[in-house]
Amino acid sequence: MLATIMQIIQRWARPILGLTLFALALFVLDRQVQQFSLTDIISQTRAIPVSTIFLAAMFTAGSYLSMTAYDLIAMRHLGNSLRYSRIALTSFIAYVFSLDLGLSIVGSSAIRYRMLSSFGISTSDVARVIAFTSVGFWVGVFGLGGPVMALYSMDISTLTSLPLGSTRPIGFLFIAVFLIYLLWSSTRSKPVFIRGFKLTLLPLKCTLAQLGTAVFDWGLGAAVLYLLLPESSQLSYGHLLGVFIAAEVLGVLSTVPAGLGVFEGICVVLLAPIFPAPVVLGALVAYRCIYTILPVFLAVTLLGGFEASKRSAGLRRLQESTRASFNALIPKVFALVTFLAGLLMMISSVLPPLAAKLHLTDIKFIIDLSHGSEMLAGISLALIARGLASRTRACFRATFVLLLVGLLSATVFSSHYVLGSFLALLLIALWLCRGEFSNPSALRLPALPRNWLIALTLTLASMVMLVSWFYNAEPQPADMDGLFNVADYAGRAQRSLVIAGVALVVFMLWRISRPALPATTPASEADMRAAAAIVATSPEADSSLALMGDKQFLFNNDDSALIMYGVSGNSLISMGDPVGPSNQHEALIWNYRELCD
Repeated sequence: MLATIMQIIQRWARPILGLTLFALALFVLDRQVQQFSLTDIISQTRAIPVSTIFLAAMFTAGSYLSMTAYDLIAMRHLGNSLRYSRIALTSFIAYVFSLDLGLSIVGSSAIRYRMLSSFGISTSDVARVIAFTSVGFWVGVFGLGGPVMALYSMDISTLTSLPLGSTRPIGFLFIAVFLIYLLWSSTRSKPVFIRGFKLTLLPLKCTLAQLGTAVFDWGLGAAVLYLLLPESSQLSYGHLLGVFIAAEVLGVLSTVPAGLGVFEGICVVLLAPIFPAPVVLGALVAYRCIYTILPVFLAVTLLGGFEASKRSAGLRRLQESTRASFNALIPKVFALVTFLAGLLMMISSVLPPLAAKLHLTDIKFIIDLSHGSEMLAGISLALIARGLASRTRACFRATFVLLLVGLLSATVFSSHYVLGSFLALLLIALWLCRGEFSNPSALRLPALPRNWLIALTLTLASMVMLVSWFYNAEPQPADMDGLFNVADYAGRAQRSLVIAGVALVVFMLWRISRPALPATTPASEADMRAAAAIVATSPEADSSLALMGDKQFLFNNDDSALIMYGVSGNSLISMGDPVGPSNQHEALIWNYRELCD
């Protein structure tokens, strides 16, 4: 009983924590911006000088470049002389997908496995690099965050019911934890075993090197936001660095992709004594575009180019041994990025333009249609994206068309050029990897994972809150520097929300009406005769297990091959490889995969 309770807690603790932090962030943001409008935030963003944006982009490049040092230190500590360019490519893509897209440590680890293995690094060394980089993050949190919070204390009395007036006690606690870790790693040579996993503590010089890397990593990241905020005698760089570290850590703990909403909420609250909410949010909009979205563009493009280059004759032989183990990674990455693109298109469909229009058309009907199409395409992408993980060719084609619709709507009619650039790069990367999608199965709506459903729910909640706040705020100007008419876009946003609601209702009705799992009844006599005919032609002795009468069968279209399986609870369990001609196995396995989904 206790073990079952612990399993339930472990399964739901992080999602509940993420939902709680996100809900609190929305509540905080709602209270902070009630007396302001979206036009105030847009004005603050547009007021940032181009030279400042360029300098922030340079600091962003420096921050991500410094992150590659974590992997470099790990590789050199292991005695590996892999070229820095390859280490940096792998590190950059892994960090972007982990920090900016919310890919779990397992997912970012798979990227490192895929790329480093293709460069000839052993599986054991890749695992050590992953452990090393994971420790590096927390070395930065405790080793840098502790002194910063102690020296530049912030008032947190309004954030917590604990008897803490500032972050200084937390800073001293972090310093103590870090010093204990330093002492432990410098005096203990034996490995530590945690739940059967062997963990070798890093030598003191490696820990100090990680700390030095963290200083540049966190310091340059905070400098990006510091540059984008207006100058103020009340805000020092050290104070902002403390805010940045606290917001980043809580964003990571929330499990929300890129800490979206949580990071913003913490920054708005901690900087409230210095800047009003629109000023902070205006800077954060620019920060997200520069520090989060642009690196995602680049990482997706680099990953697509890496996969395309793998097909060259010089690399094919080297990667043949690793391809079988990690051939599912690329479709899964595209599934995640496509799901994110769908969510962004949904949000874009309820927002007014943030820049001057292309003015290719002023016909309201066409503009209205484009917003509805963007919402429908976005929610469709979110619902079918997981089909890319199954390499379904039909899903690839549908995704390509929906991304084209989103690209046209976002750039031509909505003037959301950053989103349009992201969709264009995603289309290019998807096309470069089109050979990965060879599953001939029909297009279906796959079941969404729990964390995807949570993300979709949070997106819809954010959209409702955004529309309610912006279009119902008083007073509202008729237009914003001639960019848009509030009344027109209020109607378009409401219609987009209706489209999203109808689409989700249809999806839920379809899910409810799906047929139940096959009953655990013995196979029919006709199935047994068909199975016996297939087994008779099979050279494998274990194929005769199909004739025991306790299994069910999945046949191919012409009943020349089968998969035998059993049903246990909500699981379908395959009883061995497909039986029948080998050229029928791949299609039959995909059919079985879809049956399981």
